[in-house]
Amino acid sequence: MDPTQPQNLNTPVSPQVQNTSVNVGPASSSQVATSPVPPFSSEKKKFFSHTLLFIGLILLTLIITGVLLYFAVNNKTITSNRPATDTKKMAVVNPSPTPKVSYLVSQYSNPFSEKIASLYINPFSEYINPFKLTSILRSEKIKYPVSALSECSRPKECREFCSVYENKSKCESFASTNNIYKKPIIDFNNLTIKQSIEKDLGCSSSNSCLDLCNKEENYQKCTDFAQKNNVPGGKQLTDNYSIILSKAKETLNCTSLDTCKTFCEKEENRSTCTDFSNEIGLGAGLTKVGPDGCNTEELCSRFCLYNKSVCEQFRKDNSL
Repeated sequence: MDPTQPQNLNTPVSPQVQNTSVNVGPASSSQVATSPVPPFSSEKKKFFSHTLLFIGLILLTLIITGVLLYFAVNNKTITSNRPATDTKKMAVVNPSPTPKVSYLVSQYSNPFSEKIASLYINPFSEYINPFKLTSILRSEKIKYPVSALSECSRPKECREFCSVYENKSKCESFASTNNIYKKPIIDFNNLTIKQSIEKDLGCSSSNSCLDLCNKEENYQKCTDFAQKNNVPGGKQLTDNYSIILSKAKETLNCTSLDTCKTFCEKEENRSTCTDFSNEIGLGAGLTKVGPDGCNTEELCSRFCLYNKSVCEQFRKDNSL
């Protein structure tokens, strides 16, 4: 085409030219086609929830196991760190029970039998209950109730009070104040007493004399020794029949040793005679007695702690 020639603007554009036009500009976001995301199916949701639940259970199990192991290990550590003396202390606090030894036997003693009428107390006993001594019966100084002895109102109550070892000092003080006896009962440091013991009894110590005077065949000479040296002990009622019988006449309606003895031998009268014996402090009737005349387990146990041979023989003689 000659450029100098005028161009015809009405000439149609070739289709080839139209087809070659290309849009090279950037595409807008509205022109980009987006593919839709498919939703979760119900099966996938179930699987997912079950998996989470399973994982949660495993974690919970692990936590519980860890806590239990922690306490188990700590408890073992505390136990192993305890001092070895704890076990020993426990053994002392809670000892295995041992059989209790009884020294008491039940018996009925006629208050008017020869044995009771001459109630015997070993003069060499460590402790003598003052209300076992018949000097109490004839003492006008004793006024009941006795304020110094927990207001005991009669010989039986006072005798029971003085049978408790913890009351020993009070009863010894009472005996001394009322001139019943003083401590020591037998003083081996007293030359006159010592010579009398060696001459009349042939023993040389408190233990050997206690053993000697516990034998029935020696009752009389031990009584003679006690009376000669003005010490408590020996046969107690030989000089007090009149006092006992005057009270028996009022209570039992008997007038002599023989009639009172016959009355108290009868089965139906034993309870009455026991009450009479308790009232005047004879220690006869229905009673429980042990070695050296102790009448409670506590007093017998304390006596036997220092006089094992005497108590073993007593148990053997009474088949305990």
